[in-house]
Amino acid sequence: MSTATDPTGNLDLPPYPAARSSRCPLDLPAEYEQWRLGDGLQKVRLWNGETAWVVTRYEDVKFVLSDQRISADTIRYPRMHPGSEQMQVPAFPRMDDPEHARIRLMMTKDFTVKRVEAMRPQVRALVDRFIDEMTAKGDSADLIKAFALPMPSLVISLLLGVPYEDHEFFQKHSITINQPDVTPQEKSQASAELFGFLMELVQRGVIRTSWPPNSPNRSTRP
Repeated sequence: MSTATDPTGNLDLPPYPAARSSRCPLDLPAEYEQWRLGDGLQKVRLWNGETAWVVTRYEDVKFVLSDQRISADTIRYPRMHPGSEQMQVPAFPRMDDPEHARIRLMMTKDFTVKRVEAMRPQVRALVDRFIDEMTAKGDSADLIKAFALPMPSLVISLLLGVPYEDHEFFQKHSITINQPDVTPQEKSQASAELFGFLMELVQRGVIRTSWPPNSPNRSTRP
């Protein structure tokens, strides 16, 4: 968890996120363990030169996440997220209460035990598909690109009711948004196109939302 502080930045501060080991990309950077062994609060330098505080210990993270003085709003505080200043559409995970709680309550019915269990065969089929595709390519595979990125995006498309023929479009843009090695401009463009696509589905009656379909922030799918 991090919060913006001095906008001038400081080259003497450790960069965040820190570089991972080339031997095993799944291992956390050694710096993170050192930060946890300290006082649990580390000042760092972000991608754009801004400085931030990173909270590294479990109990401290719990405290910060429940503190009303901390905001998740990337539109009011765009410096923390590359490209967010260009994407002026509020996203549910990046909203503060009470709006976050209101929308979360609206989504509860889509995550009941009955609903999730009904999706189990489809999710299992996706898992089997990606594992089969990885093993068919030989003795090694990129687990992130071949499984960890496409799998959640397709499950989300199932939850939303995205038509099968549009799964590839939804998956491509979802992956771009979550890729660490794409530019802020590419992330912003992918977010705008994905939002426009979802609004198109809303207008067609495929999915429903409380967001106004005539929002001036609406983008259109190319």
